[in-house]
Amino acid sequence: MKKLIGILFLVTIQISMFLCIEIHSKGNKAEVLLFRDFEYLPINMTLYKDVDFKLPFTTIYYNWSEAFFRDPSYFINATAYSTNSSLYWGSRMKACARHNAKNITVCDFQSNDFYDSMFRATNVTFLTNPPTRGAIVNISGEYMRCGCRDLNKLLIYKPGTYSEYVYTYVAGDPYDPYYNPNLLTATIIPGYGKGKVCFDFNRGQCAFFYYQSPTISSTLYDASNQQLTINGANFFNSSNAASILIDNVPINSSEIVSIDHELIVLNFTFNYTQSLNLSVSIGILSANKPIEIPPNPTSYSTNITQYNEGIVVINGTNLISSSDQNNIVITVDNKPCTATQPFDTTSITCKLSNEAADTKQHQLKLCVNNICSLKNLVFEYAKPFIASITQNGTSFSVRGTSQGSTKHNSTVLEITYNTNQKITILPNSISPDETIAEFTVPFFCGNASAQLIVNGVKSNQSPITPEPFIKPISSPSTDGKNPLNVLLYYYDCKYYNNKPVLKYLSMQVTGENANNTYSFNVKQGTGKKQALITFADKDIPVEYSYAKALVSNHSVVFDDPLSTVTLNGNNFGTNSSLCNLTYKGVSKTCVVINDYQISFKIDVLEISANIVITIDGIQSDNYTMELVKCQLANDHSFPTSFGCLSSNPVVQYYCDSLTTFTANTDPYKLLHATFDDQNTNITINGNNVSIPVKEGAKTSTLKLYLNGLFSKSYSIVREKGIVYNSKLSYKENKGLIILEFNGMNFGTPLVINLPTLFNTSFGMDNCTLSYHGTGDNKNCTNDFIKCQLTLPNDFNKTLLAQDETTNTTLSIPFSLKVGDSFINSTISNLEKSSNEKSKRTKTIALAVTLPIGLTLLTAGGVFGAWKYHQNKIDNKKKKNIESSDSNINDEEKKN
Repeated sequence: MKKLIGILFLVTIQISMFLCIEIHSKGNKAEVLLFRDFEYLPINMTLYKDVDFKLPFTTIYYNWSEAFFRDPSYFINATAYSTNSSLYWGSRMKACARHNAKNITVCDFQSNDFYDSMFRATNVTFLTNPPTRGAIVNISGEYMRCGCRDLNKLLIYKPGTYSEYVYTYVAGDPYDPYYNPNLLTATIIPGYGKGKVCFDFNRGQCAFFYYQSPTISSTLYDASNQQLTINGANFFNSSNAASILIDNVPINSSEIVSIDHELIVLNFTFNYTQSLNLSVSIGILSANKPIEIPPNPTSYSTNITQYNEGIVVINGTNLISSSDQNNIVITVDNKPCTATQPFDTTSITCKLSNEAADTKQHQLKLCVNNICSLKNLVFEYAKPFIASITQNGTSFSVRGTSQGSTKHNSTVLEITYNTNQKITILPNSISPDETIAEFTVPFFCGNASAQLIVNGVKSNQSPITPEPFIKPISSPSTDGKNPLNVLLYYYDCKYYNNKPVLKYLSMQVTGENANNTYSFNVKQGTGKKQALITFADKDIPVEYSYAKALVSNHSVVFDDPLSTVTLNGNNFGTNSSLCNLTYKGVSKTCVVINDYQISFKIDVLEISANIVITIDGIQSDNYTMELVKCQLANDHSFPTSFGCLSSNPVVQYYCDSLTTFTANTDPYKLLHATFDDQNTNITINGNNVSIPVKEGAKTSTLKLYLNGLFSKSYSIVREKGIVYNSKLSYKENKGLIILEFNGMNFGTPLVINLPTLFNTSFGMDNCTLSYHGTGDNKNCTNDFIKCQLTLPNDFNKTLLAQDETTNTTLSIPFSLKVGDSFINSTISNLEKSSNEKSKRTKTIALAVTLPIGLTLLTAGGVFGAWKYHQNKIDNKKKKNIESSDSNINDEEKKN
C-alpha cells in the first residue's frame, strides 16, 4: 500500500459586506482568523458534502476565547468532528457568527474557492495491481474525494513520466445513498512499472501503484519459419518496453517481429533438442520459463480406425515434446485429421474428416511442431455394422458400431421393401460413440431390410418388421371444406388396394387414396374427436382434431367506454362454439359470429397486442394486432452541416390510423423518437410524423417508438463528400508545411498522418476547417481545410529535396482518417520554383482520397459532381480565396 500524501487546502469564509472572519485549513485542523469585528463570536461552521449546500456533513462550533484577543487565531481539530469518513465525498463550507453588541446573528459566510478542502486523503490502497493493458481497479482509503471538482475524474500520470497526464474516470454517483467514497472504482490507463494517481486534480495529493509483472504462459516454436511465439501477459505494447533474453543472451530489436500486451513473436533459430531459458523483463520486473525443443518423432505404428468417421490411434516414442505446447498436424491422403485430447509422448489420436471412405489403404503423415515423420503410416477404414433395430411409432433406433456422424451428412439408412422399392433416409441423430442412430422412417408396406451406408461403405443387411399403425397428418377445417388426411404406416402391401372407412357416431366415410395418403370428408365441427378406422380387417381407434383458428386481419370500431374488435380468418366454428381468447395476456370474452369472424370488446386498446384464441379446446397460433403502423415516407442522404439550407431536414413517417386512434388521446404520449439513442423532438400533423435530423459526419440511427415499444429504425446517411482541389506547400527557410483541401461535406474529426515527414499523426488542433454556409450566410461556399505544421529541428530536409538535374517525381506517402475510417495515398508531382533555389517554396499537387464519416471522398473523377455544385459557389467567396492565395504567394516570394 502506498500512502497518499495530502495537500493543504485553503478555505476562506467571508460575508458579502464584512471581511471579519476567515478560516484556513491546516491539513486536519482549521485556523479561525478575525480581522475587524471581534464580536462576531461564537461561530457555527457547517461542512457540506456538495458544492450546492444541499447535503450538510458536520458542524464545527467555535466558541469565544481570550485567545482571539491575544492572538487572532484559533486552531480547531476538524477531523475530530468528522470521524466517519465514509459519509464524506466533497467540501464546501458555510458559517454563522453572533454579533453580541448588536444582538444579531449574521450567516452566509461561505468558502469562496470551490476547489479547496479541509481534509487530506489518507490510508490509500490499490486493492489490485492493473495489467499493462490497463484495467478497472478498486482503491480504498479515506477522504479520497476531498475536493469539489469533477467527482467522476482522477488525474493519472502517463507511465514513465511525471510531466504528462490524462484523466481517468471513477465509477458511481456521489449522490447515490449507497455511494462509498472510501472505495473508488477507477479506470487505469495502459502502462508498466510504477504509476501515479492524483485526487481532484491536485498534483500534490497523490498515490503510487505498480502495474502487474510480466508472465509467460506458453511458448511455441515454428521450425518452418524459425519463429518463436511467446504467450503471456503484461508485455506492454512496445518493443522498447520489454527486454528479452534467451539463455541470458539479449535478443536484438531486429529479431523481434512483433510485441503486444499478451504476445511476442521472435525470429530465432534453435537446435531442436536443446532446453533453453527464456526471460522477459520490464524495468526491474521479469518472468522466466524454460523452452524445450522436441526431437524428431520416431517409431510409428497404427491400428485401423475404431469408427468409420472416426479415430486413428498412432503409437510410438518421442511423438511430442514434454512441454504443454504442441502444434500437431496430421494428414490422411494429404487431407487433415484433427488431433484430439488426450495425447502424450507415446500415443496420439486424431479424428478423420468426412471425406469419402472405402476399403482401400490410406496414407497418414504426422508433424509435431513442424517436424514431420520420416515415413507414412497405413490404415483402413472400419465398416459400419447393424446389431438390432427397434421401433417407436415412426421413429426407429439402429444399434451397432461405426455409424458415422450427422455433422456432414455422411450416413444414410437405405430400406428396401416390396422386393425392389427403396427409401434413403438421413439420420435425426447419431450418438458420439457411433453406436446408436435415430431415424424417422416414412411410409412403406410389408416387411423390409435395412442397410447403413457411411461415406460409401455399406453395413450388413438387417431385417425390419415394424408394427403397423394409423397417424392423422392434417386436420379438417371447421367448416368441413378441407378433409381429414391420415397415413396408414407399415401394413401388408396387399391391403393398400382397399379403401379404409372412418366411423364417427352415425357418420361413416370412405377414404380416398392419393399417394398413400387417405382423405376423409368429415362434417363441420370443432375440438377433438374419437373415431374408428376400419382397414386390413381391423378396427383401429384414432383421435383427430379440427384445425386451429387462424386470424388473417382485424377491424376496430372505436367507442366509449368499450371498443369492438372483429377478427377475420378461418376455423372459428359456429355461434355455439366455446370461444376464449387472451388479449396481451389478459383473458377476454369472445363471440363466434361464424366460421370466419370473431368479435370481442375491450375498454383500453393497446397500440400493439398479442392475441391467442381457443375454440372448443383447440388453441390458435399467436396473432399480433397492430392498431397503428408507421412507414417511412422519405428516404435520402443528408449533408454534414445545414448552413446552406433554408430549413433543417427531417425524416418523415406516415402512420395509418393515427388520427383515429388518438382522437381522444394526446399523440405525443403515444409516439416518441431517439437520435443516436438520445431523445429528440417530433412533430405530428394528422397521420404525418416529422423528426428533425442533426448535423454530423458519421452515419446516425433514428428510432421511432409506439406506446413505449420500439417500432422502426432508420439509418441517417450523409451525402458523399467531394475533394476538388488540394495542395501541399513547403517553406524551406521557415521549416513549415502548409496542407490545403477544398471540397464539400468534409465533417470532423479529421486526422492527417505524413509518416515520411512526421512520426505521429496530427488532427484539427493543427488545422482550420471552414464549413460551407452558416446560419447567417445561406450561400453554399466550399469547405476548406488548411493545416500549418512546423518541422522539427532534426527533420531531414533531403526528404523534400528536389533533383535539380533530372526530371524526378517526389513521392510522399500520407494517410487521412475521419472517424474510424482510414485511407492511404501519396503526394506527388513536385513543382519547381524559379526563384531563389535555396529559399524556394515547394508546392505539391495532391491525388487525394479523403474519408468523411463513413463516406469516401475521391479527388479524381469528381468533375460531374463538382459541376453540379459549382453554381452554388459564391463568386465573392471565390475571389476572397484567390486574393488569399495571392497574398500567400507574395509572402513566399519575400521569404
